[in-house]
Amino acid sequence: MAITVSEIVKVTGGELIQGREDYFFHNIFYDVIKDQNIPKNSLYIPYINSYRNIDTTSKIATIDKSIVTGLLIDKGIKDIDFSSYPNVILVDNLEEGVLKIAHYLREREDYPIIAVTGSSGKTTSKELIANILESTGLPYKKTLRNINGYGGAATTIFSLEKNQWGVLEVGVNGLKRLPLLAKTISPNYLLVTNIYHTHFDKFPRLEEVAKYKLSLAKFMKEPQKKVLCGDNPYLREYIDINTITFGLDNTNHYYLDTILSSGEKGSSFIVRGKGKTYRIKTPLIGKHNIVNIIGVLALTLELGLEEKGVIKGIENFSGISDDYYSTISLKKVGKWTFLDDSQHFNLPALKVGLETFRDISKEGGVLLLSYDYKFASPNFNIEELFQILLQHKRSIKGLILMGEGWKKWLGFISKEICPFTVCLKSKEEVAIYIQEKIIDDTVIYMKGDFHHHLRGIINILEENS
Repeated sequence: MAITVSEIVKVTGGELIQGREDYFFHNIFYDVIKDQNIPKNSLYIPYINSYRNIDTTSKIATIDKSIVTGLLIDKGIKDIDFSSYPNVILVDNLEEGVLKIAHYLREREDYPIIAVTGSSGKTTSKELIANILESTGLPYKKTLRNINGYGGAATTIFSLEKNQWGVLEVGVNGLKRLPLLAKTISPNYLLVTNIYHTHFDKFPRLEEVAKYKLSLAKFMKEPQKKVLCGDNPYLREYIDINTITFGLDNTNHYYLDTILSSGEKGSSFIVRGKGKTYRIKTPLIGKHNIVNIIGVLALTLELGLEEKGVIKGIENFSGISDDYYSTISLKKVGKWTFLDDSQHFNLPALKVGLETFRDISKEGGVLLLSYDYKFASPNFNIEELFQILLQHKRSIKGLILMGEGWKKWLGFISKEICPFTVCLKSKEEVAIYIQEKIIDDTVIYMKGDFHHHLRGIINILEENS
């Protein structure tokens, strides 16, 4: 990928503060991913995300000028000395400028783009698709981790090379920003996993969530193939002649026929689709991942990929695990088995996670829940949370509530859900409680919000053991 200063100025409507219009950048480095190496001859774009409290503009003063040969900044970036940079371009709004450049490159190079969106299952589905492309020998770049906003989309497009597929996970902090992101991406293929309540503080109406998620379909390029979960009532109105559906119901194009087995070693199941039968075995745990897999199976077969390569890519994908994101997984720590589902607290995810907890623990175990900031939202349905816990109370032999916010409901929870309930403040307190109070061989299901970093409890226990 190469782009000139004049191209950037033209597509962004920006102003060249200093430098040469005919200068070629070989790379665009948008500083979204922490600790990434900057390639030579890069245009550097600082990343500012107020929602996640990220601002990399301070790096401008210290970056190696032999590597970075240009800057893209906006009028909001002040008190920064950029006089030593060979090329500096000023735009009115940095985020909009980034998206305009990304859209220009997407159109100029005509990359084949797969977009994955939905309320949950996006990251797992995106990683599965990428693994299948790998298995079938197709070159690709994918959204890193679960960085699914405009920063992740732009970074992925900037990294693409000629004839590479782009596999983009799409989600935003604010639905009304999605149409601009959708226009930037202009996908050829679209997978929508589901529509659920996940961000109550921002997206109260599910009809509105579906409307904005499906704005991706308005900007699709040929062959304009959509793959939607046909079981989801909020997606049905978007089904048309170019839509392939998947789900549990046998009215879908691809649907679950039989679950042969499901447990701590994964699942084995049969899918039927368009007159064919597919027998699949996956190491991913949880029956919810069966539905994710059916959606990915439908999409990749509709791409025209070889069935053998698709099945191989599904069956050798064991999940994601790093410091920033992971799929639901089992981990033996000392005397206990942890079912780690500590990423993203939302009610649909809690429900399917508790079903997995029930299937794996058999006799039940301990549930560890962190307090989530969403509980304070007027749109959050706390009664639904309690209803889910009541439905699974037979599996909840002990309950650890982490965070001060739980105290107002402690009496009800102890009486109606689990009498063996404690409310603790910190990871350290939780680790000590587990060591002193939880018996050997107990399964502990962790569910919480990323702000609490519940995996820190596992780290403490591993250090102590």
